[in-house]
Amino acid sequence: MKKRNPGQRAKVIKDLLATEHNLTKNPLIVEFLETYIDCEITAHKIVRFYKRDKYNKTDSSVILHVRNIINAAAHFNLSISSADVRALFAGGKGKRGVKTPRQLRNG
Repeated sequence: MKKRNPGQRAKVIKDLLATEHNLTKNPLIVEFLETYIDCEITAHKIVRFYKRDKYNKTDSSVILHVRNIINAAAHFNLSISSADVRALFAGGKGKRGVKTPRQLRNG
């Protein structure tokens, strides 16, 4: 690998920092993020209400686990497919080309 002198490294870093990621040029990315964040907020609310309703817990912080979302949906008779919940909210390794929306949102 070719070594760069400090002046070249500084220029490369300066160029990288000057690069703008203009989301107005990528409306599909903005739409994806907005839709996913809305979905995630709704899931948080449903799980929070579920824990309050079923376990009488009033903890405001809710960690989203796929199992909790599926159980909360069933508790409130919401017709949400378990496969869809897993596809949207699964964590895991997130290999290139097969990431879930949650992994994409995490960047």
